[in-house]
Amino acid sequence: MSIRRGIIIACAVLFLAIAVLLRSGFFAVAFYALLGISTVAYLMTFSALDGIQTERHCNLRHSEIGGEATVTVAITNKKPLPVPWVVMEDLLPKGLETDGVNGRAMAMAPWGHTRLRYKVLCNIRGYHRIGPVILESGDFFGLSKRFLTSTDPHFITVYPRVVPIEKYEIPTQRPLGELTMRRRLLEDPTRIAGVRQYEHGDPLRRIHWKATAKTGKLHSRVYDPSSLLGANIILDFNTTAWNSEERCARSEFAVVVAASLASYVASRRQDLGFVSNGIDAAEITVQIPVATEAASRAEARLMATQREAGDRLRPLEVPVRQSEEALPLVREALAHVELSYGLPLSEMISQEYERWPRDSATILILPQMPVDLLAQIVRLRNAGFSLLVILIDNRNEYPGARAALEAERIPVLHLATEADLNVIRL
Repeated sequence: MSIRRGIIIACAVLFLAIAVLLRSGFFAVAFYALLGISTVAYLMTFSALDGIQTERHCNLRHSEIGGEATVTVAITNKKPLPVPWVVMEDLLPKGLETDGVNGRAMAMAPWGHTRLRYKVLCNIRGYHRIGPVILESGDFFGLSKRFLTSTDPHFITVYPRVVPIEKYEIPTQRPLGELTMRRRLLEDPTRIAGVRQYEHGDPLRRIHWKATAKTGKLHSRVYDPSSLLGANIILDFNTTAWNSEERCARSEFAVVVAASLASYVASRRQDLGFVSNGIDAAEITVQIPVATEAASRAEARLMATQREAGDRLRPLEVPVRQSEEALPLVREALAHVELSYGLPLSEMISQEYERWPRDSATILILPQMPVDLLAQIVRLRNAGFSLLVILIDNRNEYPGARAALEAERIPVLHLATEADLNVIRL
């Protein structure tokens, strides 16, 4: 019950008491008038939003940076009664630029309808929520109001920016490249190991024509088995690790670095994986049921945008696999990842590293390197991992980190701007 309606009812009761005590017809009429107004206001408010349906259409679910989504919301009054007034607003995604009308106040005729139409510029990486629609209506007198959420929200995944890597030159432990394997994983046609007699099923391109002509019998080439090394990208996205005034800019640049490296690895058709201690935005987004009542517009907004706690205790992971399959999953994970107060990277490595493949390079992208993390990185090196450490825009700690890592024969880079990504070189 609103405050205004409560005051009206209180006045009506007072007038009734005065009318009874003084036997006054005036106060009796006033009592009935106020009672009637309160009843009409209640009935109008109760039924105002019944039968109002909304439907949203958006032309994008996934977008690159700079994409533009067109959103149309149709609102229809599907009842034979008019709505004296209604305020409708489609909640906008936080941080994204918009152009157009996402809200309107109007009266709606029986079976009437209207549309909201606007555009969203996808200029920020992330998992962005559009909607739901918040409806507000009430009675003629303004005594009471009703607030309702309508339609499920729409989500747009905006992928991080990818900076082309023109050269990748890491002479120490070559974190990306070819590796001869003891176990036969695939054959490299550039590595000829010898010649053997033709076997049924050998493809024509394998036939060694010179040996065939010399011996008079079909012979086939034998190739050395080899495997592409690939990379498993580890991103430290623990909130406390990025504890600085430029946390947002630095962490977003770390995502750009991870996305650019993933794209580079995939362009060379090498295996790819991704692990982070950050939180998946899709996991902490709470979807409230359609037609949820609220006591105020502020409460409706709060319910529509609420999120669960982002304390991740298990890694956000895309296991190492062929790049054609892995790259879309890694890009999705990088679009969704947010800073988390969950596991520090040193603890995550301690718990998870035994499951990571040692025949893929492990690239660690870090904001800083405390002593406990250095110990875990050395532990990885001693366990047989091929490592590359990338420190993100931290000139103060880089000299000390470089000295400590190079003493353990672990290559380390410092990247501060997107221009640094054009050539990856020690």
